[in-house]
Amino acid sequence: LTKDRIREWVNQYGEDGVYVSFSGGKDSTVLLTIAREMYPDIKAVFVDTGLEYPEIRDFVRTWDNVEWLKPKLTFKQVIEKYGYPFIGKEVAQIIYECKVAINNGKQPPLTYPSNCYVTPVRDKPHCNSLILFTMWLPVPAEACF
Repeated sequence: LTKDRIREWVNQYGEDGVYVSFSGGKDSTVLLTIAREMYPDIKAVFVDTGLEYPEIRDFVRTWDNVEWLKPKLTFKQVIEKYGYPFIGKEVAQIIYECKVAINNGKQPPLTYPSNCYVTPVRDKPHCNSLILFTMWLPVPAEACF
């Protein structure tokens, strides 16, 4: 099945149009190995967030034809700007319910677990954005859609 999916992507986009997302972990290593058995020149992309263990970076460096990407913001800058993305199933359900309500022109539900509440984004009154607070950490709902 995996080989069929890889073949479908390459047939549709060409070998130069397909990249394997490569984190250096076991799952992406297996996927890249299978893809390169089929297409030895297929490219891989590694996103260096700054949070990876040095051993992971060292391992990724042992692979050829891997493009390294770095985000414009560090993880710390993302947390400072948007809040910590602490999303669990309960929080994801609340965000989903808010999104559905907003998309249907309705007021989002107002009852949540005691550690969660939703408030409009005060600096963007022209939009329907919400900020969901959970465990007292802000999570912008728009970042989760």
